[in-house]
Parts: sequence; C-alpha cells; structure tokens
Amino acid sequence: MIRKLLGSIWVSPITVVVWVFYILPFWALRFIQLGEVIEGEPIVLFEANFRDRWYSRLWNWLWRGWNGHCLPHAIVVRPEVRAQVIDHEVGHHPQWLSLGLLFPIVYFLMLVYYGYGDHPLELAADEYVS
Repeated sequence: MIRKLLGSIWVSPITVVVWVFYILPFWALRFIQLGEVIEGEPIVLFEANFRDRWYSRLWNWLWRGWNGHCLPHAIVVRPEVRAQVIDHEVGHHPQWLSLGLLFPIVYFLMLVYYGYGDHPLELAADEYVS
C-alpha cells in the first residue's frame, strides 16, 4: 500500500500532464469512452471509440496492430481486444510507478535496443496475463 502511494506521488507530475492534455480532451471529444476502474488498482479503463467515425480509416491505418496502452493511472484499449489486453496493460502500471517520469524514456531506449518482441518491459508485463 505504501509502495503504491509513493509510486503514485512519484509519477504524479506526468499523471497530471497525461490526464489534462490527453485523457480528458479525448474523453470530451468522445475519442475514448469511460470503461471502469480496475479492481484493486488505481487505474481507470477507457475504450478507444473510433469505429464508424470519419477518421476511423486513418486511425486504423496509423495504429494498425495497436491494441492498447497504459498511461499513469489509465489504460486505453480497443474494445474488440479488450479482454486479452487489459491484464498485459495492468502489468505496465507498476513499471510506471517505479520509473515515474523516466518510464517513456526508458521504454523508448529499450525499444530501440531490443525491439518490441524482446522488450524487457513488455516481457515483464506479459507475466501479468492470466
């Protein structure tokens, strides 16, 4: 409990930025819709809502292969793959709490070095999948 609290404080600067400039505007524009709070975790689930929209073809082309991503205290997933992706994305939440502001930098550097398939943070998040 203390570890999660300290992690939340450590990641709070980026949490504010992500929520103010990404989550809330996308939710207000209905690009994402509110799902639920993940039980036992301080994470809010959102579903991407770009089906049957004017930009859906562009979105699907730009983000082909994308199923979801974890942000500080939020997860955004494609509705059609929701069940398979949530556990994996929840596995990234402790990484955010540990690395805080460094998470995007560390993630990117590891992505360049290892690629996606052998990415240590992705492999660690896969361990949460039941």
